[in-house]
Amino acid sequence: MFNFILGTAQKTKEKKMVNSLQSFLRRT
Repeated sequence: MFNFILGTAQKTKEKKMVNSLQSFLRRT
């Protein structure tokens, strides 16, 4: 599921969203 988010983020060039998600996941 996370891979799907990364793929979609790269397609739309929403790298900021990916970084935010990674930071949030690392917290928990």
